[in-house]
Order: sequence, then structure tokens, then C-alpha cells
Amino acid sequence: SASGRPPAHCRASSRLLARSRGLDWHTPGFAQGNDHPVVCVSWDDANAYAHWLSQRTGAHYRLPTQSEWLVLARAAGAGVDCTATNIADRSGDAAHCSDGYAQTSPIGHFPATSPGIYDISGNVSVWMDGCAKSGNCREHAFRGLSWRDDDSESNLKRIDTAASDIGYANVGFRVVRDFPAVTGSR
Repeated sequence: SASGRPPAHCRASSRLLARSRGLDWHTPGFAQGNDHPVVCVSWDDANAYAHWLSQRTGAHYRLPTQSEWLVLARAAGAGVDCTATNIADRSGDAAHCSDGYAQTSPIGHFPATSPGIYDISGNVSVWMDGCAKSGNCREHAFRGLSWRDDDSESNLKRIDTAASDIGYANVGFRVVRDFPAVTGSR
């Protein structure tokens, strides 16, 4: 609201032919509480939020780089456990996985990794800073497993790209706060 930006168009999945069905971050197609991660935000929206937060607080916020995200995600490991992260539930003969949430879960509901990071695996994939390919900024990457992905995928290897102005019901974002460099004492 503070940015004056209209909500991004949102697709129910990252497939090109997925229909928008009038989805946006207010109405992603499923119920969410205020303690759930925002979804249906585009890369442009996520960057606008980081810019707004920087102006409001006087600190510098931005999206994480892929290298930064990988450092944190490695602490969670390559595998996933549906009792420890919000991923797709299984039904039928493969009904060995049910985390209790059909879509997003409250932030911090599952245990943190050893550095204290919540939801680095599961819940929502997150937009990364920078262009998806060198010299081509029409698309941007998002990484990590979401509530749509199952335990057959690796959180560390899960990466996809999309246009900067489209949101998805399983993609959100994190922000990184940059701190000024500390100089040596005299």
C-alpha cells in the first residue's frame, strides 16, 4: 500500500500456461493468516519492498544472492523431511508424508536450522537478487522448495526462473540487511 504499486498478476504455478484466475497477494487462492509468508509477489514487488524498507528504516535491505541463500540452505541439508518442513503432502499409497498444511504454514512453525534460519526449506520458494542469466535481466531466479514440491526433490538443487513482473502462489521472498563494514580499531 505504501509503495502505491498495484498487485502483481499471480499464477497458480510456475508453468507458463497456468491461468491467473485473478490471484494476487491479497487473495492467493487459499486461506492465509498474517503469520504466513506472502506469496503472489513478483520479483519487481519484492525489490520495491526492500527499497521501501530501506527508506523507512535507514538501513539497507535487498534480496539475497544465490550464493548467500546457498550458504544458509546448506545448513538445512539437501534432503527434506515432511515432519520438519512444509512441503507437498502425499496421499494414496505414498501417504507417508503429511506436515499438516495443504499450502503455506505459519512462519517459524517448523524447527530452525543450526544458524537459526526458519523455513529455508519448504513453505515458499524465494526470489534471488540479480539476473537469472548474465546480461539477460528479463528473468530472475527463485530457489528452494515450496509447499507444492515433494520430498523427492533437493532443496539445494531446486531453482527456476520467471519474468520479473509475475508472481506465483508458491513463491515469496526474504530480505537481507547489509551492515556497514567494521573498520579496525586504533
